Amino acid sequence: MLFNFDGLSFKILHVGIYTHTPGHFNVKPRPFAAFSCRLSGEGNFVIDGKRLEVEAGNIVFIPADMSYEVDYSSGQSIAVHLRDCNYLEAEAMAAGDKKTVESAFFRMLSAWQDGRSANLIKSDVFSVLAHLEDAASGVPEDAELELYLQYIEKNLGDSELTVERLCREMHVSRSVLQRRFLKHLGVTPNRYIVKSRLNRALNMLAAGDMSVRSVAYTCGFSDEKYFSRVFKRAFGYPPVNFNSGPHA
Repeated sequence: MLFNFDGLSFKILHVGIYTHTPGHFNVKPRPFAAFSCRLSGEGNFVIDGKRLEVEAGNIVFIPADMSYEVDYSSGQSIAVHLRDCNYLEAEAMAAGDKKTVESAFFRMLSAWQDGRSANLIKSDVFSVLAHLEDAASGVPEDAELELYLQYIEKNLGDSELTVERLCREMHVSRSVLQRRFLKHLGVTPNRYIVKSRLNRALNMLAAGDMSVRSVAYTCGFSDEKYFSRVFKRAFGYPPVNFNSGPHA
């Protein structure tokens, strides 16, 4: 799905609001992709052999250079036209909270009409995609966050635990994961993992029965020197000063 495509890239070409005339239309290929929100009415698309039924509140993505047929009832849509978009699958998606998504599209329209930065529009495109992923998961955001934290805690001692692996194992895009961590915890996922490892290391060093090297490896640091640098930066002193056990 579009909202799970971490490699998504595009440029904003245009944002507009369109009133649809009822009827059947054959649309020729266009040199831009369209990311649109149906505000009212219905549209039944046939795109690249796929049939997409769209009602008010749904999101439609149509790739560049792709012809399609559509039957419209009367209604309106806001469409964001994208240049150089690298996603190539036509899709229709349920919006979840329609008011949230429609508000984002109206912000994009207003930003375009006011001549504001294209980056503002791009940020709202990604916020809509994040909302779509939340809606598709069917799990409350805070409940999903708890699952991520449990996975991190369980695998903290594994030096191969990375944000990429967390995303893969938990079936979440990196952008959505980062947004949730920043929103609820105020740190990035990577920073959370490092802080969790350091806090565990601090407790183990306080016990005094393990070497610095053993603590580093047990807490998921594959390099003792790197662990010492990160520890000193976080706490103001090297781990060897906190450790009363052997240092071999």
